[in-house]
Amino acid sequence: MYSGDDLIYGISMSDDYLTYSYDESTNVITFTPRENAFGTTQVSITLTDSDTNIDFEPYTAAPESITQTFDIVLEAVNDEPVITSIELKSIVTNLETLALTTDELRVEAAGFSDVGYSDENQIGNEYDTTRAAEPFFTPNTEQYKFEWLIDGVAAPQNTNTPQSLNFDTLVIDESMEGKTIAVKVWPHDGVSLGDPIEATLVVNNRPSMVAENTILPEYNDYFPTVNVDLSWVDSTDLDAGDDIKYRLKVWKVPKWHSAPTDTSLEASSYYYDSLWKDKEQIISTINAMQSIAEEELLVTLGEQKILTLNDFADLASDELTGGYDLIKGERVRIKGYLEDFALSKKEADDLIMSARDKAYKD
Repeated sequence: MYSGDDLIYGISMSDDYLTYSYDESTNVITFTPRENAFGTTQVSITLTDSDTNIDFEPYTAAPESITQTFDIVLEAVNDEPVITSIELKSIVTNLETLALTTDELRVEAAGFSDVGYSDENQIGNEYDTTRAAEPFFTPNTEQYKFEWLIDGVAAPQNTNTPQSLNFDTLVIDESMEGKTIAVKVWPHDGVSLGDPIEATLVVNNRPSMVAENTILPEYNDYFPTVNVDLSWVDSTDLDAGDDIKYRLKVWKVPKWHSAPTDTSLEASSYYYDSLWKDKEQIISTINAMQSIAEEELLVTLGEQKILTLNDFADLASDELTGGYDLIKGERVRIKGYLEDFALSKKEADDLIMSARDKAYKD
């Protein structure tokens, strides 16, 4: 209530939408909308004459009032939504620092907020679909817009259309090797876009391939009494500072068997797998495999009761490498004691002659 002379002003309205102030010197009432409030609210102003300026008996004061009621319409002004962060990483490696040339990147937004989004009772609830009929108001939705850039060029999959999912993916292929992948994410409330957040990630450059003719030794060097002289030309990489590792796989195939059909990185049934290591570690390990093969050879001979140098010297090369014999008139294949070691007949002869020279000399 406000009074001036014998007039009293009264204002009735909802405090949810407005505040007001009264200037007695000008008789002006100023209404101020509350933050984020919109819609229609009713205001009533009552002016009452106190009738107290007549001062004689037996006059009795008879106050009179008049009320003016009107609506104040607060237009809805859409507030832009915000997100607090995005995470960009490789689905294959889970790394956030780089992508592979065969990869898939995933970006996910977090921290979406907007007027009325987290508080359904807020007077400025822009997500309240029951208020859709109110003037200048469209209920909001939680959405996101994604834009992928490959070295600054828009990716073909960009649609410029906001979506309800808070994540998106991009498939990486060899054409993107060495390029920078950027992604921008905007929050969208169905009406307005908020400010974007951007993240970048570089697609790794692959090291140069190891030339095949620099690594494979001669076939006979696999013979277990001779070390494999293994070496190759170092790979190079455009990414400065990358630590290059190598991986060596070895397949052991019996002499009469075909070569393995699958010698890929993912192939199984291999004899030896170095896993990813430095070049020096692999060479040191593979050149020491002679002792492993020699142990296997000795075990195999022992299983055939060939226990001494003289036992070995008395053998024929066919007994080691395998051959054919006539049994009941049929030509039958006889497996050699060391057939699985892929010995040639000459290698078997050389071994036996070496054993005989040693045995007879002693």
